[in-house]
Amino acid sequence: MNAEVSRANLMKVSELIERLQHLSPDLDVLVEGYETGFDAIHCLKVCTVARNATAEDWDGEFEESPDGVQEALLILGRRGHRRD
Repeated sequence: MNAEVSRANLMKVSELIERLQHLSPDLDVLVEGYETGFDAIHCLKVCTVARNATAEDWDGEFEESPDGVQEALLILGRRGHRRD
């Protein structure tokens, strides 16, 4: 399998705008982090998050939490650590 992402698999700005138009403009936006480089967008996901007050340097500032009080839009990359 070729490790390169073909341009056909990359989300275009027009597609991202179309998807964002269906969401609340007041949502905070979060992205996966850590390590190097960039990935194609895998999906957009709205979920409830809470700030991780004890996050280590390698942890994100927020984590998904059913008890969280903040809704956010997550932009998830194609090879993020949570992909199967």
